[in-house]
Amino acid sequence: MIEVLNDVEADQALINRQIDGLVATLHENEKPLSGLAGFLDWRFQGAISECLRSGAVTGQIGECVYFPVTKNGQVYKLILAGAGKSTTPGERINPPIETLKALTKNLSGLKLNSIGISRKDFGNPSEDFLTKNLKGISLRVTL
Repeated sequence: MIEVLNDVEADQALINRQIDGLVATLHENEKPLSGLAGFLDWRFQGAISECLRSGAVTGQIGECVYFPVTKNGQVYKLILAGAGKSTTPGERINPPIETLKALTKNLSGLKLNSIGISRKDFGNPSEDFLTKNLKGISLRVTL
């Protein structure tokens, strides 16, 4: 199932527990963070930026990091997918196939019922592309 939402609706779906987790892409040379990762970093008081500064997360191609964040006693499940280097600040492109494969493998292993992703973070691909490349994952796609 693919349901299209905007970034604010996806954020609210995560906060209100309508989805089990949210995927954001990171570029290794992007500072400050853009896209859904930037929005989530703001939501969680710089937690993603702190992991980037420490080197725990890099944004390299094929990287896929399960990143649980606790806020107000609640755990929110974020999945950070490395999209490699961005040629233009703030540009969102399709993550390389290595990242999509790692993402599919890791999402399947997490056994979450529904995952939100940002279509913008993935370079605005078609629903067919997402369904084909993220096989077996129940998605709620943000605009």
